[in-house]
Amino acid sequence: MILDEIVSAALLGTRGAPARLPEMPEELAAVLPTQTNNPELQLLDVAASATLYSRAGSTAHQSVALPEVCAADRWTQCSPRADDILAQVFEDHLQPILIEWLELASRANRRPPHSLLPKLLDAAAAKKALQPSVVAVIDERGRWLTQFNPRWQFTSKTSVPSDDVWQTGNTQQRAEALRAIREADPPTARNLVAGTWQADGADERTQWVNCLLPNLSDADEDFLETCLDDRSSRVREAAASALARLPNSKFLVRMTDRLRPLISFTPGTSGQLLRLKRGTKAGLDVQLPAAFDKSMQRDGMTEKPSETLGQKQWWLLQMIASVPLHFWTETFDTSPSTLIEALPSDFATLFIRGWLAALSRAPVPEWIELLAAAAKLEIQIDEGVLRAVSPRQRASVLQTVLQMPGQKMLELPKLLEAWRPLDEPVSKVLLNEIDLRLILLADAYFYLHPNALQTLEIKLIGQEMPEYRRKIDQALSVISLRRELHKEFSR
Repeated sequence: MILDEIVSAALLGTRGAPARLPEMPEELAAVLPTQTNNPELQLLDVAASATLYSRAGSTAHQSVALPEVCAADRWTQCSPRADDILAQVFEDHLQPILIEWLELASRANRRPPHSLLPKLLDAAAAKKALQPSVVAVIDERGRWLTQFNPRWQFTSKTSVPSDDVWQTGNTQQRAEALRAIREADPPTARNLVAGTWQADGADERTQWVNCLLPNLSDADEDFLETCLDDRSSRVREAAASALARLPNSKFLVRMTDRLRPLISFTPGTSGQLLRLKRGTKAGLDVQLPAAFDKSMQRDGMTEKPSETLGQKQWWLLQMIASVPLHFWTETFDTSPSTLIEALPSDFATLFIRGWLAALSRAPVPEWIELLAAAAKLEIQIDEGVLRAVSPRQRASVLQTVLQMPGQKMLELPKLLEAWRPLDEPVSKVLLNEIDLRLILLADAYFYLHPNALQTLEIKLIGQEMPEYRRKIDQALSVISLRRELHKEFSR
């Protein structure tokens, strides 16, 4: 082969002696220039000519189909400074500001620069929660790009995952598939869980029950009732918690039937001024359950306390937590405030805890502030209760909680997770009531309302806290960046 001989000659080199060139075809040798004084150039000429000669007459490769031309974007690109901020967000891994950037861009009908679309699509492929916000702003060019990377094709998914993922995937993949199927087709999701129930482990069965909570309906009751017969206490507890969310379930009938004989209510009376007769306070009389039976175990209750609490008090607490709050007001025809005031002192903490648990499962607005005010120091306002608070109630509930003795150490990260981004009233309450160090440690400056940022900035400037210097510098940098971001999108 001529080309093989040329390669061998090149490897030997031409410095020691002129290269031994291959014998060329007559018609090609006739047109080759002679470079007797420059053997390197002679070798290169032969190689170039032989390469062209070898390709002459060969069949052309079949052309590759080109993608359709991208449609014109509908939105105007963001300002150069907004684009720079987005690039900095990626460089410094400032995901909370990324979410804020996407929301502001969507609200202003502005799109990101084309050069950052791959990074946006990669970020959304890695974090499902980002996908709706990214899809909203990538415009025509972004959607056109998704055809070139399978990981980006979440933007065009219109169908639910196939059953294959449920049958063959790992636990995480199956859970993600189940949630997607549950959102699109609740009965199919329930049937998939039932189909593999016997083969799955207790941890998986518990997770599947929790995955059925979205779009929960009376149609799920029969399946959840069968879950109460599961050998795992964790599965029974998950099923009981789900059934407690169905207002017409047989589970709630059983729980209220257990609780009703243990509670009696005596309405208060008003005083008579002329007869100098004092009014009487409403009273709630409580009896403890007599025994723990198998039917209680089947309904997800546990016999032995998981904390320092009397055994019978523990049974009563589980009953109270399972019964919806309207049971109390309807049964005794009175208000939440009257019921709270009527609690006997030795059972007050128990009832408040149970009612808070019921509240986190089924929010009732008129109970929220009352329970927050009644909760004692040892009662934690958990994330479930926080999520039950409507936006219009948040500032008032937060103010109430923070005024309790000892509640200055509120678990701020949980509150941020439940309420972010924070509205202006909540942001002001936090800045007025929460220790500045807690705000820094929880990175709350990412989530405060923009109108509250200046107040935090004033608090931080000049602070002499050497151990928090890095956090202060980061907070001031984030405040500056967020201020610029809002300015750019307000134009």
